[in-house]
Amino acid sequence: MFSSNGCCSIFSNQLKSLTRGFERSWLGNHLPIVQDELDRLNGADPESVLIRYASRQLWCGPDPILHHMELSKDQAVEATTELVSCIDSSPNSVAIFTDGSFDRERGGAGAVVCPALDLALTSALGMDPFFSNHECEAVGVLLAFKLIKLVAEQHPFSTAFIFTDNKRVLQRLLECNDEKSGQYIFLEILDAWNDIPVNLDLKLVWCPGHQGITKQYPRQKTKGECEQIGDGNQALNQS
Repeated sequence: MFSSNGCCSIFSNQLKSLTRGFERSWLGNHLPIVQDELDRLNGADPESVLIRYASRQLWCGPDPILHHMELSKDQAVEATTELVSCIDSSPNSVAIFTDGSFDRERGGAGAVVCPALDLALTSALGMDPFFSNHECEAVGVLLAFKLIKLVAEQHPFSTAFIFTDNKRVLQRLLECNDEKSGQYIFLEILDAWNDIPVNLDLKLVWCPGHQGITKQYPRQKTKGECEQIGDGNQALNQS
């Protein structure tokens, strides 16, 4: 996302045109090359520029455990119902639900809700026609890792389940360093993942359409948090 003063067309990490005025406040840690280099490239009138982000070390702990990935949608919904019921009756487990939403008129956002802790986090991506729902769903998963880090020391749970309805986002967690659209978000996920206590049993669950969640609260709350999109970079919201 770039300000109106510095516009570029971006898709699959390819810049189609370059102009001055990139807003450093947004680029932050994702600034791939310095402005002088951008000016030099722009003067060469390139057809496209591929931005490469530095690779990160993969997760420090064991490989991620993904649930329901080989099931059909109907089977995954049934399995989600059973799993949520088991988590609700386990004092040592916590369920976390993520969602993402993109609207061309209002922008994109990701959200995460943990009903057991009565906590929700949201983050707005702002307006950019080149964002897709995929990036917004990934931000929801990123917030789930941040939420776990935030509360892990104060709450005595040994297992955390992250539920998301986007199967492709879960698959990409195994390939965070691949040069694909939205790569910078997955590199942030990797950084957040490595900050989580290594003794925490972390499981990621595909729940298509957020179905199979017997209680409507997490489904409605997560969807509602995503739809409360403000201007610019919305502050994280706690409830």
